[in-house]
Amino acid sequence: MRKCLIRLVLLVCLCLHSSCFKERNDKIVDGFSSNRGDYKGNQIRFDGYYYNVEYNADGTSWINAKFFYRNGIILRTDPYPLKDSASMLNEFKEGTFINKAKGSSEYWGQFYISQGSLTYEVPGAPTFAGGRYVFSHFGRIENDTSLVFYFTQRVNGANQATINEVYKFKHFSPKPDSVNKYIN
Repeated sequence: MRKCLIRLVLLVCLCLHSSCFKERNDKIVDGFSSNRGDYKGNQIRFDGYYYNVEYNADGTSWINAKFFYRNGIILRTDPYPLKDSASMLNEFKEGTFINKAKGSSEYWGQFYISQGSLTYEVPGAPTFAGGRYVFSHFGRIENDTSLVFYFTQRVNGANQATINEVYKFKHFSPKPDSVNKYIN
């Protein structure tokens, strides 16, 4: 009986620890550079998503997507192998992706548009100490179906890097809902 009680206590402690670890890794460390705001312009489209294909030197190709919402929120995906892009679309259609996204801050961010420039901010990977730093990505709007991002850095100015990411627009309906617990 005593052995069972000890095992039960250890199991409860383990469950509590793993849920605290998840919550600690979802905490946004830096914070966003400013409060999000509604976007009322027409420089980008909101009736679908923007996608980027990345070709690596090892021959692998990856696709990722970003949904922009008029309320200033951005929802991003994990990279999918390009050969599995159909499964990415199925996850959008079936709601699998949005259910996963609702459980983690890493998918949610905010964006700003000013004079043909687009900046979005999203949390990065979890840090060793727990929590996620917020990264800003700077780009320009080529037209309403093409975005080019050329620079990224943490919102505090650290970890600067030049990038070259071209995003193309794809119409998609129904779009996942932007309601989440991470961005007000």
